[in-house]
Amino acid sequence: RVPGAEREADETREADEVREATTLVGATVVRPVVRELPADLTPLRALGAVENSPHTIFLESGGSAGPDSRWTILAFDPLWRLELRGGALWRIEGSATASIPGTPLQALARAWPSRVALEDGVRLPFATGLAGYLSYDLKDQIERYPHRARRESSCADLSLGFYDAVWAWERSS
Repeated sequence: RVPGAEREADETREADEVREATTLVGATVVRPVVRELPADLTPLRALGAVENSPHTIFLESGGSAGPDSRWTILAFDPLWRLELRGGALWRIEGSATASIPGTPLQALARAWPSRVALEDGVRLPFATGLAGYLSYDLKDQIERYPHRARRESSCADLSLGFYDAVWAWERSS
């Protein structure tokens, strides 16, 4: 026997089963790797380590912990991003930037990732996917208003990152 060969065979068989399930249901099955974070790594301490990284997302509920304010979530360094600027949607991955054809909303529908199905038993509210912001000026792509107001921000109308690594703290713990 080759040491570790059985484990590798099991992992290969498992990966094949996931690919087969994905083909059958048209979704990507996500198997989050859940690891306990060190007790002294608080959400704010972790944020402090990455706060200057572009496209960092920090979602923290205010007030006391409860059913609607149970989690604090940190994500940074997205695999790729979508940005809507000047009426065009762009996909940005590393140094590569590509315009996605169509109206902004058509392009967004075309660029949206396949449905992601989490394994049963995953308790996290957000384990992977798109997160970011929609600006007030995105309204111009949805409804037609008179353009009397001057644009006050150079921010993109929409900026979403696809995050494959997410840190989550359960606030009650």
